Amino acid sequence: MGANAVALAYKKTHLTFSEAFIRGIACNWLVCLAVILVASAKDTVSKIAGAWFPVMAFIASGFEHCVANMFIIPAGITASLDPTVAKAVMSAHPAWDLTTLNTSSFIFGNLIPVTLGNIFSGAVLVGGIYWFLYVKEENKEYAHLSIKIEIFRSFFARITGTLIRQYRYAKIMIFRYTRTKHSS
Repeated sequence: MGANAVALAYKKTHLTFSEAFIRGIACNWLVCLAVILVASAKDTVSKIAGAWFPVMAFIASGFEHCVANMFIIPAGITASLDPTVAKAVMSAHPAWDLTTLNTSSFIFGNLIPVTLGNIFSGAVLVGGIYWFLYVKEENKEYAHLSIKIEIFRSFFARITGTLIRQYRYAKIMIFRYTRTKHSS
């Protein structure tokens, strides 16, 4: 278990700046999607499904989130200090230099670029798109954007509608599964 934490922490701290930044953007887009789906869901099962699927997607995709990394990377750094764990990692990955797995590599190699990517995704991509979609059309300064706004609205409506249909289907399937499980 400790060797897995060390291996994961080592890989996360040895990404390039652009790789970590882009993974941070993709991850926080999924986190924001989870927040939006939870906020738009009406019942508890839909809220759970709305939070669960996007978060599991970012974990399965290997994207980077600064808050999640604030746990796993220090755990890997701490585990690498155990000689038996370090020996197990070095036997599996002899080319790795575990002395580079430290607080400095965590902060500068992962935390800063991932945090910047998370902020860019939440503030510029998600927040900017919402601002763009819901600009008041009577505001003359933005009147020329009305066609673009309608295109974005229809695009977002299609994506959101598809996701909501999938979550409703998942909710029905979960209900059927729990109902058949309790009846047998």
